[in-house]
Amino acid sequence: MEFETGSVLCENETKAAMRSIVCRVYREWSRSLVKVTPTRSGTVVKGEHGTVYSLPATLWEFEQSVAAETLWATRVQLDVSESLVNLRCFEYDPNPTRKGESRRTFERQQNSRAFMLNDEGLYPNFYFNYSHEPIHENLEAERNFFAWFDWMGNPSASDLKIALDPHNFVHNSVVFVTWSASWRRTDNMPSELLDLVDSKMKDGDKPCYHTTDAVEKYLLERTGNKVKCIVSIEYNAQGTPMMLIGLTNSRSIIEARKPERIRIPRTTKQDAKEGIRKDLRTFKYTREEIMERHNVSFGTVRAVLAWMRRNEDEKAAGYKA
Repeated sequence: MEFETGSVLCENETKAAMRSIVCRVYREWSRSLVKVTPTRSGTVVKGEHGTVYSLPATLWEFEQSVAAETLWATRVQLDVSESLVNLRCFEYDPNPTRKGESRRTFERQQNSRAFMLNDEGLYPNFYFNYSHEPIHENLEAERNFFAWFDWMGNPSASDLKIALDPHNFVHNSVVFVTWSASWRRTDNMPSELLDLVDSKMKDGDKPCYHTTDAVEKYLLERTGNKVKCIVSIEYNAQGTPMMLIGLTNSRSIIEARKPERIRIPRTTKQDAKEGIRKDLRTFKYTREEIMERHNVSFGTVRAVLAWMRRNEDEKAAGYKA
């Protein structure tokens, strides 16, 4: 089986939209940690503790949101003994060629933002921990666990083992995973997952058309009936198909949210090239935007532009200035 691959750039509008989705789900989940109940004798406020795991690298928007959401517990005057969110962030790359850069990232990011300082006067119901070690399954929370395993690479057997660990699905839990939907090397992936992709293939299909569906099914088959998929989104990151999948056993989230399911539209190469030509004639799009709009590589966009400038007018097409 042959799979496509490509480079991934995290800092773009599409990835920001994915962070927004995770942040919105987190906001809903965080409200379950604080219960405010009006009674005849007054308002009763009860809180619970929560644990959050994440892989921020250099993008801390989600983590900032986690800290900010704890201010609700502060406003209703819950003591830290009643409601505390423990955020654990990890920075580690096992690849020998990137270990040094991973260490430098950790050192540059450490204590670089106010919420990292555990200032009780700023976020009283929040505790931050940052470590230079691989992320792992939930090791501490007996309930109320939220994780975003933002791995970006292929869904390897080791990653899947961590994501599917039963301890991640204690009472009131949410687990998000991010992986590439375009696989080249598959030697580190479970054969059962590859078989699921094979079973969905039709004439003319590329494997990447079915990888997100296969991963979603693989996860749900191994998490039990109480766990539901609330987010299953395929998106383009610099021309590379990616997947964001969210699972939860939280009744409040399952009942309040309609599942979000999006797949990249599939077009023929000819249709894609015609769309690229139209975009290039407008001068309204950057190269990266055109790649994402048409699910193509940089090489394809460059080739179309070169053809237009050679066969049409030199100034007839181009990127946004």
